[in-house]
Order: sequence, then structure tokens, then C-alpha cells
Amino acid sequence: LQPGKAAAKAAAEAELIFVRLAASLRPWIEELEARAAEHQDYAAIMADARASYWRCRHALAAAELAARLAGIARDEAGGADHAIRRCCGEAMLAAASEAKLHAAFFSPPPPTPTRRSSFVAQPSAAASGVTAYAAASSVTAYSATEGGGEAGGGG
Repeated sequence: LQPGKAAAKAAAEAELIFVRLAASLRPWIEELEARAAEHQDYAAIMADARASYWRCRHALAAAELAARLAGIARDEAGGADHAIRRCCGEAMLAAASEAKLHAAFFSPPPPTPTRRSSFVAQPSAAASGVTAYAAASSVTAYSATEGGGEAGGGG
């Protein structure tokens, strides 16, 4: 196997192990989460468990993701802007996969109260998604027009 493919295979195997582990540990973690709400000792255990989880996931997944991003950057023939978009897409997929895996282990944290200003409207979740899409679209449109109107900046 090539180094990049070996790293991808190892990461996939590690993720499968984590999925199986999550299924067996989830009842214990739910019990700890329930107790952590009322006891600081359990809360400290949960904080340590979450930190340990992320250390393990970083150790197992970071090198493989870095190799995939480097491969995209190296092999992308569409120019730097296209490579950046592909790398961002790949990073978003990796983040979504990690979030899904994390959710198999842990319940989401309770929402934290935020300070709202009466002068600044807080967008709803749906509006935030639309705003993020509009921002991404405008960045893409801006990139396409920078080089004389051609995508990839030909000018």
C-alpha cells in the first residue's frame, strides 16, 4: 500500500473500533453524564473523558486528514482557489464524521446562555445557514470575478 492509502486504511479501522466501543460504553457514559449534572466529581470525570476522547481521535485521525489535504493541494490541477475549496470540503466532511462519532459516545452539552444585545438581532439557525451559504457563494463569485471574470483567476 502507498503511504496515503495505508494511513486512510488505518484511520478507517480505528474509526470502526471507536464505533464498536461507543456502542458498548454508551450506557456507562450516560450514567456518568446524569450524575455529573449534580456532582462535581462526576463532572470532572466527564471532562477528563471528553478530553481523553479528543486526544485519542486527534492522534488517530490528524495524520490521515493532513495527508488527504496535502494530496489534494499537490494534485489539484484547477488552480489554488479550486484546491482550497476542495480542501475545505474535505475538512468539512472530516469534521462532520468526527461530530457524528463523538455523538455516538457523548450527549451534546447543554446550551450555554448567551448574552443578547437589544441592538443586534440574533439570526435563527435557519437564517444562519442561509447567511453562511450566501457568504460562501459571494466568496466564490468574488474569486471568479477577480481574474477578469473567469473562474480560476485567468487575468
